[in-house]
Order: sequence, then C-alpha cells, then structure tokens
Amino acid sequence: MQSSSSINELADALATAQPKIGVAIKNAVNPHLKNKYADLGAVWDACSEALKSCHLSVIQMPQPSDDGKLHLETILMHRSGQWISGTAVVPIAKQDAQGYGATLTYARRYGLAALLGITQDDDDGERACASKAQEDALEWVAKIEDASNQDELKSVFTAAYSSSTDKQFRTTVTVAKDKRKKELSDGSANT
Repeated sequence: MQSSSSINELADALATAQPKIGVAIKNAVNPHLKNKYADLGAVWDACSEALKSCHLSVIQMPQPSDDGKLHLETILMHRSGQWISGTAVVPIAKQDAQGYGATLTYARRYGLAALLGITQDDDDGERACASKAQEDALEWVAKIEDASNQDELKSVFTAAYSSSTDKQFRTTVTVAKDKRKKELSDGSANT
C-alpha cells in the first residue's frame, strides 16, 4: 500500500462512508460454474453513493508489466488531495484482448471490494447457501426495483426496513432504495 504523506481527512471520510456501503448483490451468473456472483456493476452500486456523499473517489489503472500478468492499481482519493493505493497482480489466463479484458474486470471488482471492505457473496461458487437475511434482502430488493413511483417506493422500503434488524440487510435495502429513488427522480426508470 502507498499513500499521500497524510491521510487523516481521507481516513475520517472513509470511516463515515463504510457504514453506508452496502453488500454487492449477486446479479450475474458464471457460465462455467452456473453460480451467481456480484459483478463489477454490483460492487460499484454498493459503494458509489457512500463515496460521493463523503467526497471520495476511486481510480483504477492497469500498470505496465513484462511478466504476462495484469498489475492493477486502485487509488482511493479524498477531495483534500489525500489518497491511498494498492496494486493487485492477477494472472491473465488467455493472452489476448478478451483474456486481458476479462482479467481487468475481475481485478477491478476484487480490488474495489478489498479497498473499501465491500462484502460479496462471490467466492466462485464455493458457498453452499446465503443467510436467511441475505435471501430476504434479495426478495425486498426485487420489490424495491419494481416500485413505479416515489410513494410506492417509500411504502415498500418502509416495510422492508422494518422487517429486519440485521445491519447488512438494512444496508442492502437502503442502497437499493436510494438507487431506485434516483432512477425515478431522473425519469430513467422502466415503468
């Protein structure tokens, strides 16, 4: 890990952001293993609002290398100019553009999750089952995503939030609510 000479403001902002960061919801299927996992978009969905509200941003850049591996630097920055970074080194299974792109996406997903402490249910299909709270959260997320207006969204979210005291459950449904609220207010919702 590397950092700017001081990270006090960044550390304070990250401490404020992390409780707001949700879980990365499984939204994709691995075609080989047939398991569900949280893709890069789901990891970003879990953290983007929390980062924005705390004046944090992330840059992920591949670095030059001669070893046939992808070197991806992930940098967390604060508006003060303070930053921390880490580099993930990932083997590239197939040495062509598609292999590089797939490895880059994989490294970005895991680099972002590791940097911010985002929990995922993606361990390449090794987990046997999700907890009851996670299963319930996914059901509520589907209902939240189906809300066709702000009043319906408020009603569904209130019911969801009060149905469990599990912190991860509440974070997940709150992230889904915030995303749907933005979609409805932007007019980008599919109604």
